[in-house]
Amino acid sequence: MSRRSLPWVYAYEEEHRPQEHRFLERPLLRPVVVIRFAGARLSEQNVAALVDSGSDHVLAAPWIAQEIGVEPDPHREMWIKVGGAVRPVRFADVTIHLLPPAATVRQGGFDADATVNWETQVGFFTQWDSPPWMAVLGQVGFFDRFTVTMSRHSQALAVSHQEDFDERHPPSSM
Repeated sequence: MSRRSLPWVYAYEEEHRPQEHRFLERPLLRPVVVIRFAGARLSEQNVAALVDSGSDHVLAAPWIAQEIGVEPDPHREMWIKVGGAVRPVRFADVTIHLLPPAATVRQGGFDADATVNWETQVGFFTQWDSPPWMAVLGQVGFFDRFTVTMSRHSQALAVSHQEDFDERHPPSSM
């Protein structure tokens, strides 16, 4: 993993809510970071990734695997429940680049020296119709690499080095 100056603090993003939703008066805020994937080649697009402590894995849309030139392994297939349905995902080993908080999905250009990157396994959906997020960062592949602090009150999340938790909360205080 590349070692950049962290923590980086990201503002929550508002997710679009259908008009028929009964809680329209309350915004639907999500912890989101901007990333790029790399396999045989680097993705040409920044991707908004939902940071989801309830997800066991890093997951991504099938078009991303095609764009970065990786073939998810049919022998590494798993069925997971997401979005109310059980769906197949196939894993491949890729590199993820975490972009700094100022980066946006629409922003062009890419400076690898300004990112934090690491290798991990990503589960690519075989089909993912109209997802609200193109990628989900979960326990294995993201939370096990960083200390992640989320605050609904502040509407922000902080990503810091893995050892930062132990420095703030030594084992003797637990």
